[in-house]
Order: sequence, then C-alpha cells, then structure tokens
Amino acid sequence: VLTFASTKHLVAAASTTASNLEGTVTYNNTTPTIAQLNSLLKSTNTAIILTSEESRNPNHQSVLNKVLNPGQNLSSEMVNISFNSSTSELKIAVASSCCTITGSEVVFNQISVTQDLSTFTKTPTDQAITVTQAESTNPTQGTVNKLLQTDGSLNVGTDVTITFNANERKATLASAPNSTKVQGSVVFTNVTVEKPALNATLTVKELGQINARTQAAVKAAMLSKNTNLQNVDQNRFTITLDTDASKNKATVTHPDFAYAVEVSFSVQLK
Repeated sequence: VLTFASTKHLVAAASTTASNLEGTVTYNNTTPTIAQLNSLLKSTNTAIILTSEESRNPNHQSVLNKVLNPGQNLSSEMVNISFNSSTSELKIAVASSCCTITGSEVVFNQISVTQDLSTFTKTPTDQAITVTQAESTNPTQGTVNKLLQTDGSLNVGTDVTITFNANERKATLASAPNSTKVQGSVVFTNVTVEKPALNATLTVKELGQINARTQAAVKAAMLSKNTNLQNVDQNRFTITLDTDASKNKATVTHPDFAYAVEVSFSVQLK
C-alpha cells in the first residue's frame, strides 16, 4: 500500500491481507509530480446532478467522482468541496495539505439537486391503488399520477419508472437513471392489477351446433369460434352448464380474466 504525506514522504507498507510480507519502507526525499486541478476535472459547464444529501454535505468522494475526468483518481481529502444552493455553484479547491495538486478554484455552475422521491409520492404506501392490466405492462403518465401527491409533478420515463408485481400486489416507483429532479425509490404494497374482462376476448357467444351437451363440446366450439383465445391457457377455463337441461347455455370463467361470459349453443340431434 503506497501513501504520500504532505512532508514529501512516500511510505510503502505491506497490505494487511498479504501473507508473505510485513513492515514498511519510507522514502524521505520524494518529489511529487504536480498536477493542475483543472486538468483533472471535467469542463465547468458540464451538467452535474447532486442528491439532496450531497448538496448539504458536498465534501465527499461521491461528489468529487461526478466532476473528475474519466480515468482520474483523486481523493476527496486532497480538495475542498463546497456547494452554494443560492447560486447553484459547486466549487472545488486544492486542500492546503495537498502537495501533488496546484491551481485555482474550479467552479461548476450547471448543477441540479435531486429530491428524495418520497417527497412526491402519496402516503401511506399501503393505501389501495388500482391499475388496469394495460397500465401494468405499459405504464402511462396517468398510471404514475395514481402514486403522486400532485398529478404531473414527475414525468414517466424522464423522472421516474414504474414496475408492477401483480403476484405480490406491489408497485415500485423509482427515479429514472438520468433524472434531474428525484432520487431513490418507493414501494406501494396494496396494488390491484385489474384483470381484463373476458367478454373483450371471448366475443362470439353463440357457438352454433355441438354434438353433445358436455363441457368438452362447449369448450371446443368456444375455442373454434373465438380465435383470440388461442393464446390463453386453455386448461384453466371453467365451463358450467345450465342446471336446466332444457336450456342450451353455459357460463365460462377464467382466473386470468374478470367476469363471467354466458354462451349459447344448440345440440345436434342423434
């Protein structure tokens, strides 16, 4: 492990994980290569996004990493970092104890500060939220608005993304990767994804003539007449024949769909 002190001492020490080395070696007359601060940092008009916590406590490595040029490795202990919320300026200056960097203070003025996502979302997070099946697969702005305190305060895609877990009845609202407004995520735990109505897919309800008044015959005719059902799990249909044998009717249900559909048919005489 190499460390360089402000006294121009370079110290080489055995790593604590090394099994075949121990001790330290100190080089007393070391001259560092002096780098210009601005050469290590990005252009001052680069857009920088800080979290609310970083804006309050900017003198951290996470902030420095956002302004470093790619490939540069600079410790936050070597600089002083400050942020002025009134002017939205982020300032980087060489620390007085640093002897490997020189140069004037660098000021970044294209700074955005994100807020915690929870400041925008409804509370409590276990309140009942209902979305349609279509919304769960292709969320819209209207979908996101159901989770926000104020409609339109955050934009789907630009500011946030939303994912649904219908089995666990959860919806996760998360900040978009490049959002300049929010950071973090919020999980809603009482979300109902409405099932699509069966009658929107099973549209042909008059099945015509079948060869027997049985569930199997009704199902075969139903699938033949309604080609939209070919992509549905056909083993999960429940077909209930009318208890009155004189009525050629049946009720069809499916656990992936809402509501029942009544179908009718005629029976071929033998």
